[in-house]
Amino acid sequence: MCRRVAISLRLDGVRHFMFGTSGNGIQQFAEARIFFGGLPVGITSEEILANFERFGPARVDWPHKAFHENVPPSGYAFIIFESSAAVNQLIDMCAYIDYKHVIGIRTIDGTKRVIEVKPWDIKNTELVLMNDWPKYERLSIFIGGLPRTITAGELASLIQEAVGGVAYVGIEIDEHTEYPKGAAKIVFNIQEAYVRAIAMREITVLSNGNERAAEIKPFLQPKMKCESCNCYGATSFCSQIRCLKYFCDACWKAKHSAPGLTAHKPMQKGRYYFTAKNKDDKQHSSNSTSLKSLSIAPSTFINKHLIDPRLRYRNSYDSSAFGTFSPEISPAFTAFSNDSVFDFTKQ
Repeated sequence: MCRRVAISLRLDGVRHFMFGTSGNGIQQFAEARIFFGGLPVGITSEEILANFERFGPARVDWPHKAFHENVPPSGYAFIIFESSAAVNQLIDMCAYIDYKHVIGIRTIDGTKRVIEVKPWDIKNTELVLMNDWPKYERLSIFIGGLPRTITAGELASLIQEAVGGVAYVGIEIDEHTEYPKGAAKIVFNIQEAYVRAIAMREITVLSNGNERAAEIKPFLQPKMKCESCNCYGATSFCSQIRCLKYFCDACWKAKHSAPGLTAHKPMQKGRYYFTAKNKDDKQHSSNSTSLKSLSIAPSTFINKHLIDPRLRYRNSYDSSAFGTFSPEISPAFTAFSNDSVFDFTKQ
């Protein structure tokens, strides 16, 4: 039986890798869209804009805005500036604590509130290492439970170091927010790397000072033929290392009636489908990043093997795409109870 092996990746300290840096070391963000979390209940889009209009013309948006026209219902919203330079200026004004960017806002009644600011560059959702990667899609895996801040480049480096053979990485994106959902698809160009990755079962990612176990599963392809008889459409996939094949009903029964194989459980097609818009022109466009454009220092990634850690770390974003934020300021933000973090709103 294969042991579960986890490879650790330390994301702390490599944030420059996500978005790039300017000559003075300041992070640069190419997207003009930014996420605000922990907004006060009942705050309106006008109040949000009043706090950030000094950075430039902008508009406020959130999922299903047609049903909640003026007030974000879930404690978070997005602000879309006309220029990405505004995002860089805003981030420069933020405080950084507990691995988060935070800034203060005021509501119309003068109430102060510290909120979280989360930038994301859509270019970080995809990494193409081989232009002909689609022909290797049979050798694809699904990884779930990833930190939502991990980039395609970081994930590619982690898996490449662990098993090699990475041809493509695509981060799953929420269709409403266009922010990561904490899952990804990885395509390999060699069978051995694909098998090794599935045998790992999970990887441990060190992010924001915490360890998180991300689960690895085979990525099921649609409309596959049975790989035993090559005649009928496959209805099931066997994820056991001895098999890793698609089967029709008849071949599954014939194959798995043998001693030692009767305990294998079929994975039904559709159960673990990757739902990101990986066929969308927006994903497969000039926004894609090549491996040559990434200056990855090998020492950045820690090759630390842990045997079956069975970690179950969860954070505030695990319940949904972003979760519903508590109306209370996190204890970690109490250092900003003075006016220093709110000074930028003063005219």
